[in-house]
Amino acid sequence: MNYRIKVFVLISFFYSLTGVAEPTQRVVELSITSQYVKNMPEVKVILPPSYITEPQSKKAETLTTSQTSSGKTNKRYPVIYLLDGEVNYALVNSMLERMALSNGAQEYIIVSLESQNRLYDFAPTVNMDRRGPYGEGGGGDKFLDFIEKELKVVMRNQYQASDFSAIMGHSVGGLLVYHAFYSRPSLFNGHMAFSPAVWWGEQETMIAVKKYVYSSDDIGSYLYTNIGNEAGMMREHYDSLVNTLQRNRTSELVLQSEQYPNDSHGLTFSAGLYSALKGMDDYQRKLGL
Repeated sequence: MNYRIKVFVLISFFYSLTGVAEPTQRVVELSITSQYVKNMPEVKVILPPSYITEPQSKKAETLTTSQTSSGKTNKRYPVIYLLDGEVNYALVNSMLERMALSNGAQEYIIVSLESQNRLYDFAPTVNMDRRGPYGEGGGGDKFLDFIEKELKVVMRNQYQASDFSAIMGHSVGGLLVYHAFYSRPSLFNGHMAFSPAVWWGEQETMIAVKKYVYSSDDIGSYLYTNIGNEAGMMREHYDSLVNTLQRNRTSELVLQSEQYPNDSHGLTFSAGLYSALKGMDDYQRKLGL
């Protein structure tokens, strides 16, 4: 059973828990241009049930941006920016819905980002190690520019987004999460990195994160990180990074680290999703954000 099939099975499982056959949230295909990214990612905005006041029993439908201006409450919602969103947003959506129905979390807006070239968009540096995808990467900062200077503006002005936001990514997407964590500490309140590819290139991101936590600066953020049964160079660098985080983090940094030794690299996102979302929601509630 490959990764996509396993994810589909998990999605079906969560839908059965909620008692519905498909997501009840509205899915908005967002049309936006950018001066920062070469190839625009596919962007979808998944709205929580209470965002739209009309009945939610009908099948999720695609709306235009202009149609979302009516029938809304005045509430503002925290936002999760989800990398590799096309394969993951339904799972995240159904998990958050289940948690909200059980009073285990508040509602969130999900912004699904599906890159056309994830290695370029998510990796902040070019990999020159021939053991990996040689010559790939380097667009991570431009992708964060797109989120910070364009996409967040749209979410704040056209949607009911609150000031609290988080970024979530797996593998090289997790690498971008770590890059945002140290390079733009005020961009996101929450960071969730599943099996992050901190081995990338010359480990520039890992080294920079260590330097960041060694500093005396207060780091006010929530950081979730996990790993599965990965071994070799990937496991070695990951363990080194997490050990540094655990030993040197300030009291302002809420760190949650998990290991899934029986799960493969492709399943660590699914395995850790509930813990990551629950930890972030607890962090947000504690701060009253």
